[in-house]
Amino acid sequence: MKGFTFRLQKVLDNRERVEDEKKISFVKSKNAYLKEMQKLGELKDELEGYILKPRANYSSVSEYLIMYNYISSLEAKIQVQFDIVKTREDEMESKKAQFEESRKDRKVLDKLKENAFREFNISFERLEQKQNDEFALGGYVRKLMQNERR
Repeated sequence: MKGFTFRLQKVLDNRERVEDEKKISFVKSKNAYLKEMQKLGELKDELEGYILKPRANYSSVSEYLIMYNYISSLEAKIQVQFDIVKTREDEMESKKAQFEESRKDRKVLDKLKENAFREFNISFERLEQKQNDEFALGGYVRKLMQNERR
């Protein structure tokens, strides 16, 4: 509505900007977490494939030993990847909490703006009603004065 200005608009704009930044940061950290989870899943699938491979395919002890060492290596990689996933998950949860906090901060100012706008409308309507009453009263007084002159 014309004439309404929210005196904390710059603060609200800043909070919206901060919220957008926190949201982008959260989405990036979530994508990084999902990417690391996918890597972990691929490593687990690869390990499962080698574990389920029939042992009869190994013609010598050295082939069996090579496969055993590879499986051990995969298990170590899985553990490292699990630690990376845990770190990414913690980062993601932290970014999510920051994003939610910035959203709350913005919503507080949005609510203040709504209340200020509502109060502005109420005072504007009262002013309009007062002016209408004054016009009506002025018209009534003129009409009375014209009737008295006759």
